[in-house]
This record gives sequence, C-alpha cells and structure tokens, in this order.
Amino acid sequence: MYQVTDSFSYFRNLTFGWDGPSWRLLTALKLLCLEAEEFTCWKKVLLGEIISDTNEKTSLDIAQKICHYFIEETNAVLQKVSHMKDEESALINQLTLVETLWTEELKILQASAEILTSLQTAFT
Repeated sequence: MYQVTDSFSYFRNLTFGWDGPSWRLLTALKLLCLEAEEFTCWKKVLLGEIISDTNEKTSLDIAQKICHYFIEETNAVLQKVSHMKDEESALINQLTLVETLWTEELKILQASAEILTSLQTAFT
C-alpha cells in the first residue's frame, strides 16, 4: 500500500484548511478504510469515486477525530502561550505573534471540523 500511495505522492499535503480537509488527506483515509473485499477498488478511490457509504463514513469519522485532536492540542498550546505572556513581559511582542499564528490555526481547524460535520450528516 505504501508504494502505491508514495508513487502518487499521497503522503504529502495531508492538511486541514479553510475549505476542510485536503483531498489528499480524505483520499488517504479512504484507502486506509477500505474493507478487504473493497481493496481491489483502490484505483477508483484515487479517481475520487465513492466505493461505499461505510468507507465514506468511516474515513470522515477518522478525519473528524484527527481534527478534534489537533483542536485540543492547539488549545493547549494557546493556554501555554497565554501563561508565558503573563510571566515573560520582555517577550510580549514575540509571544503575541506566536499567539496570533496559533489562533489562526485554531480557526482553520474549527472551520474544517464544521465542514466535516456537515459532510458526515450525509452518511448518517
């Protein structure tokens, strides 16, 4: 499986963005979620075809879990930066910049989570 996905560069750009998870991330998750009897359809997955509702739902569920994990991690980092700003007044400008970048990351992840939620409702 790695050779197939590596030759098509599917392990690059596995990201969440303002418009939701990247196509490559969703495709990689769909490949990982293929049932044994669906594995022969891997090329169809790469072409964007829907293999089964179960495959779609499972891959979206995993994407949602990953996204929520990153949201939790980002919130934890923002809390640390906030505490550092209280303690390190000499670094306030640098920490404010770091906080701004992490806040933008959080907003992007939250937007992706909302998009994933709306996509998941189609398969429930």
